[in-house]
Amino acid sequence: MPLLDEHARQLEKFRRAEEVKQRRMAMEEERRRQIEMKHHGDKVKIDRKQSLLADKSFRAHQRDVIRAEKVALQNEHDKLTSDFKAREIAEQDRQLENKLQEEQRRLKKEIATNEAIRAHNMALAEKRRLKMEEEMRQRVLAKHKADEQKLVNKALHLSAEQQRLHDADAARCARVERAQLEEELRVVRKVEELEAKDAALRAHMEEEQRLLKHMQAVQAAERASAQARLERQRQQLEEFKRQKTEAKLKADEQKLLNKQHRLRMEKERLRQQDAERQATTMKAMLEEEERKLRLLAEIESKDAALQAQMQAEAAEQKALQKESDAAHKRHQQAIEARRKDLERLKRERTEAKLDADKVKEVNKRELLELEKQRLNLANSIKEMKVDKANTEFKQRKDEEARRVDEEDRRDKELKALKAMEKRKSDLFKVRMKQELEQQTTRLKELHQWNAKSELPQRLEAEGGRARRNSYGRSVAGSVAGSVRSTPNASPTRRIRPATASGTPGGKQRYPAPGRQPSFATNDTLSARKNKLLGFI
Repeated sequence: MPLLDEHARQLEKFRRAEEVKQRRMAMEEERRRQIEMKHHGDKVKIDRKQSLLADKSFRAHQRDVIRAEKVALQNEHDKLTSDFKAREIAEQDRQLENKLQEEQRRLKKEIATNEAIRAHNMALAEKRRLKMEEEMRQRVLAKHKADEQKLVNKALHLSAEQQRLHDADAARCARVERAQLEEELRVVRKVEELEAKDAALRAHMEEEQRLLKHMQAVQAAERASAQARLERQRQQLEEFKRQKTEAKLKADEQKLLNKQHRLRMEKERLRQQDAERQATTMKAMLEEEERKLRLLAEIESKDAALQAQMQAEAAEQKALQKESDAAHKRHQQAIEARRKDLERLKRERTEAKLDADKVKEVNKRELLELEKQRLNLANSIKEMKVDKANTEFKQRKDEEARRVDEEDRRDKELKALKAMEKRKSDLFKVRMKQELEQQTTRLKELHQWNAKSELPQRLEAEGGRARRNSYGRSVAGSVAGSVRSTPNASPTRRIRPATASGTPGGKQRYPAPGRQPSFATNDTLSARKNKLLGFI
């Protein structure tokens, strides 16, 4: 019967709906458990964020403390450096003042001694004058060569020292704290070494000046006794001196040209190697060396002029031997002029030494300034690293916040989806309840109709013969679904289900959610019919 088949289908749909309901309840329970786990994970994340914020605040406090300590150390270092410079300058001034006073006392004593022994040494001075002049020239030449070699060695040493400082600065970037202490110790040792070298050089120059003064005093004493032999040796000596002076002047001129060329090449090379950092210092040093060379050349020319003047005075004394008093007076005047020239040369050398000390002081200041710049650069690098770490931490924090926002958004979407599914489920339950009530009402009507029409008795009586009922469907004794009475009808042909009013050809009224209407075969319909008959 179509109504019984429809009722069986509706019961099967209800059973499937109950199964779907159970599955949905299980899925909801699983989702609830996942949400609880996610809430627990969110709580753990919040705790972790709070701990990270506490660590960040602690690190910021530590960075502030470290910066304050660095500023205090830098101020203390600047104060100690300024005090050390002031003490060093005061000590140098005091030493120079003491040396100047000692030099003045020594000059006065030497002048008095020379005046006392002049008469006694006049006879012995002439025979040793030539020998002493030759020795003096040899010493001057040796000293010039030694000074030139010292200048070259000093330039090479400074170049090597600058390269070493450059390499040390490059390596010091990787080990900042340790390199600072090592650099400070190295600077102190270098300053002590330079001070020791300067003290040794000053002692050596004082010794040479003392010897030169002694030789000049001896020469002045011997000059009076050598007047007798001066005339016969004058011609030979003048020729010899002229040739030697010309050769020496040519050699000195060539040396000066070579030295200037080497200095220019050295300047160019140093300027190309270290144009930004060492150009000023090396230029000052090279100019100082050129000035020293010019001073040495002037001193040599003045010595030659003095020697020529001495020769002229000797000739004049030979020609005016009868006028001994006048000659002696002129000789005394020449000695006084010579002494003044020596004093002037001494002052010039003292000024040159003071200028060299000033250049050294400037170099020391520049080294300290470079060290300060290096410390500032190291501090800047540290601050850049700290800023970079802070930026990375902030980026990670922003990413974490974005991820948490994304998870919150997904949770909201999931909650909205669950609410939508719950509403659909509630609507489905209401619809199923209404359908069940309608099915119950139809079953009651069908039971009443069957009781009035005595359908079971007729089915038994007819014995399986098919006939048309009032609904236009064929009814058989062993088949619940009807087959049309046409000769070519197939027993497995699909039958269009009846509508709620019982009219054939209608659509299925209550399909299951998400499923297509199903059509059963004859065997399935027979089983359903028997089940409904037993229920009735």
